Amino acid sequence: MQAKKEEVAMIENYLTVSDAARVLNRTGEAVRHYERTGQLAAIRTVGGVRLFKQADVENFKQKLKARKWTRKRRTALNRPEVTA
Repeated sequence: MQAKKEEVAMIENYLTVSDAARVLNRTGEAVRHYERTGQLAAIRTVGGVRLFKQADVENFKQKLKARKWTRKRRTALNRPEVTA
């Protein structure tokens, strides 16, 4: 049975766990964690496969980058000065 053109077009806008992990540079388990904790929305197929909207994954990637930068900056600001 072949998929209809509309179904294929819709699926092309979605990523599997492994695809989302590759985009986010994280493990599949991390992506599943983000979904379980509500940080990243997913839909489930009838077979139970998680699918993530590509745009949602890209937006989440930007949030992760911002969070990483903020953490680095906060750590640098809290470091005591070293005097020699």
